[in-house]
Amino acid sequence: MAAAPTQLVGYLRGQRDALLVFAAELDAELAAIPQSPPLPTQRTCRTGEQKSDLRSGQSHPHWLESLGFTRFSRN
Repeated sequence: MAAAPTQLVGYLRGQRDALLVFAAELDAELAAIPQSPPLPTQRTCRTGEQKSDLRSGQSHPHWLESLGFTRFSRN
């Protein structure tokens, strides 16, 4: 037999209250963790350099040139 609507509403309110308590406790725990400064975004770090350039410290040829092809350029 199905539960009466009032019983269901009471059950859902209890579940909501338990969830709100859990969320408040989680928020308090996360607030206690010291936060590190935000990392800079990749776009501000790289400014026109490729990842391989940053790793090795020198520029690398284009991938087509690495395969032996010449790059097309408009004059």
